[in-house]
Parts: sequence; C-alpha cells; structure tokens
Amino acid sequence: MAEGRGQATVEFAMVIAVFLLLLFGGLSASLYTVERGAAVTAVASGARVAAGSAPGNPNAPNVDGATAEVSRLVRPALFGTRVNRLPGGAGCRQPAQVPAGEVDVCASLNPSGMVDVELRGRPANPVPPAFGFDWLLDVGAEIEPVTFKP
Repeated sequence: MAEGRGQATVEFAMVIAVFLLLLFGGLSASLYTVERGAAVTAVASGARVAAGSAPGNPNAPNVDGATAEVSRLVRPALFGTRVNRLPGGAGCRQPAQVPAGEVDVCASLNPSGMVDVELRGRPANPVPPAFGFDWLLDVGAEIEPVTFKP
C-alpha cells in the first residue's frame, strides 16, 4: 500500500509541471490578446485625435492630445502596468529598453508631415518569469493631420 502512494507522488510531480506550463501559457496568451487589442484601439483613437488641430493653432497637429487619449484608453486594460506619457514630439524608446511593467506612449510629427502615434513597452505579466512568457508591445499608427492653410 505504501508503494502505491509513493508512485502517485512521483506521477504527480511529473505531470504538475506540464499542467502548470499549459495553464500559465493559456492565461498569458489570453491576457496578451486583451492587452494588445486595447493598445491597437487606443493608438488608433490617439491618431484620430492627433489629426485634429492643437488648441490655439489650427495648423498644428494635436500631438499632446494624442498621447493623453492613448493613456486614458489603455490604462484600464493594461493591468498593473505603468503608462509613461511622453511629451509631444518626443520619440519612444525601443520596447526592449522599457523596464518590465511599463509602456511608453508618444506622438510626433515626422518629416513627411504625417503624425506618428506609438505605444511601446513591456506590460506587467502576472505569470512568473520562470515560465518564460514575457511579452513586448510595439503598436503604432500614422495619420495625415488636417490643416486649414489657404
């Protein structure tokens, strides 16, 4: 009887690692899908805001308003992630350079006259790092600003 209990313990030890890997992998993939969808939606909305005019200047894109809109929309969906709203015109860091648990939101006017709105970083992940499910977000949108030049 004692031998059977030892056998069950060994079998449990062999199976639990695979079970936990599958469980945390599914959780991580689901959470990443939700966060990526929210990031894409927020960046697209920020690009629409950037296409409008800046307060007080109808011929300048609203890059500050774009970063504010992206931050407002993405903050509730990126669970436990710090959202760094960079000033208008500042470029984002590369996703691998952003510390874990943070994302950068930036908007700028590129030389071709288009407005770039980006969200880059490494959102917080509740899955333990030992499982290797670290992910990066690098989402961008580009839009032509509306101007009122004669």
